[in-house]
Amino acid sequence: MVMRKSLRPSKDAMKKILEFDPIDVAEKISGKSINENETTESFGIALAFGASQIKKKMLKQNEDLYMGISLVEMQEVLSKMGFERVFWRQFENSGREEVTIEYHFAFWHPTKFLFFTGESYGGNQINGAKVYGYWKGEGRPDHYSGRFQPSNEEVESRKKTFEELRTKYYKKVEFRSRFSEASNECIAEVLSMSTDEVKRIVDGEPKISEYILECDWDYCGMRHYLEHAESIGDFIPWPKNERHLWFIHYVDSRDIDFEDCDSKIAENLDMLPVDVRNEMRHTMHKREA
Repeated sequence: MVMRKSLRPSKDAMKKILEFDPIDVAEKISGKSINENETTESFGIALAFGASQIKKKMLKQNEDLYMGISLVEMQEVLSKMGFERVFWRQFENSGREEVTIEYHFAFWHPTKFLFFTGESYGGNQINGAKVYGYWKGEGRPDHYSGRFQPSNEEVESRKKTFEELRTKYYKKVEFRSRFSEASNECIAEVLSMSTDEVKRIVDGEPKISEYILECDWDYCGMRHYLEHAESIGDFIPWPKNERHLWFIHYVDSRDIDFEDCDSKIAENLDMLPVDVRNEMRHTMHKREA
């Protein structure tokens, strides 16, 4: 008897189930808010339970990460995706009825420059995890989180264009007002440019394709989101700018002062392989104000 390999769900089906909002659907069907109507609330809860079961099944079929996945299956999925384990430490959690041995872990993708980190709960399943990296492309990835920021090349290009624009402006007008005080409309008229072009240069609003996305993505459905991001762009090496990286497990963050978390994160980062630290530039110690 020939065993047929289970087919992965379509990308469109995955997108729909991952974006499904049971509360929104319940309120649209009933026409009432869950805060004002118990029937709508019960309907929303039922939809949420049913959707979570379907989502879990589809994510498993997609060979993806899902809520409550075991550490063994998580490692199998990450290995198939090309991730390599670079950090694995035990810690004790006494916050339960009995003390459990938990695991703090990190994985690195050597060609996509992605850093995946999280910890367990209950000793054998994932509690929470995120993937960090940088992406550049056209449009916006599905369900992205993070922030778009100009690449180093874009920043330098904008500075150069700004200086050229200021020089031309100074030469063409008789008065010498400060460049920053001149309106976009005035500059556009003097230089025969559209106000949108001037606004993009002066106010720092370049096209999305000129930005890089500082990725900070949750683990659930990660394979789907990474594949969609790659279909419209590329994951790129980490730039030299600083960013904060939450590379600390929940017991340490609970038992030490918040101000000391940065020191613990730096300590954990120092335990990563040298080649991984070099790729990440090892500059993620500072928390944003």
